Amino acid sequence: MYIPPEIRAHLEEVERRSGYLWKFLDVAGKQVLIGKLEEQMTAPNFWDSQKSAQKVISECNGYKTIPPRRSFPSATAIRRSSAPKLSFVGNSKMPRPWPN
Repeated sequence: MYIPPEIRAHLEEVERRSGYLWKFLDVAGKQVLIGKLEEQMTAPNFWDSQKSAQKVISECNGYKTIPPRRSFPSATAIRRSSAPKLSFVGNSKMPRPWPN
C-alpha cells in the first residue's frame, strides 16, 4: 500500500511519541506491581483482614486500567497493512472507501 511521505513521517512521529508515553507511564513497572499484588491475593490468609484485602484489590484494579502496549499498532504495521477495498456507488466513477 502506498503511503505518502508526509503521512509516513506523521505515523513515525506518533509511534515515537507513544514510546515516550509508555516510558513516562512506567507500564513495565506497573505490570510487575500487578504481579506482586496478585501474588498477595493468592495467600491463604489474604481475607483475614477484609479492609486490607479490599485495599489490595482496589490498587491492583487501578493498575489494570492501563491498556497493554500491543493494543497500539506501530507505524510499520500500518504501512504494511493492505489498503481498504474500494466499492463504487451505483454507476458512479467515485469510489467509496468502505465495504458495502
